[in-house]
Amino acid sequence: MILPRLISIDTSIGKLTKDYYSKNKQKSDKAKDVVKFLNENGLIPFITIHHIQEILQHENRGVVFERWSLISMFPTIAWMCSFEDSRAIGSIYDIHQLEVEHLLKAPDSEFEVLRKKFRDR
Repeated sequence: MILPRLISIDTSIGKLTKDYYSKNKQKSDKAKDVVKFLNENGLIPFITIHHIQEILQHENRGVVFERWSLISMFPTIAWMCSFEDSRAIGSIYDIHQLEVEHLLKAPDSEFEVLRKKFRDR
């Protein structure tokens, strides 16, 4: 089994999108290289409901459309289910809950143990 390599897109999606759709060819080409690199190297964007809210709350509809368009360029997007409702996309609070629960059970855990536990979730 090949384990996915996740990246958090957080607020960086805004700058990447702005550069991707920039009329400045140098910025645009650089952003396109980043998207190409991520896709060619199997890096999967990981989002939470907070990322979606951040994208949608921009007052300019064109910016919102461009951000969603950029996200659609990735063949796969990853998310964690909410602890409260497994049909919903999780939030940063769900991630923190998982971390705290694990640390309460095993306070001496090393980073690699934590990373494996969260990846397997």
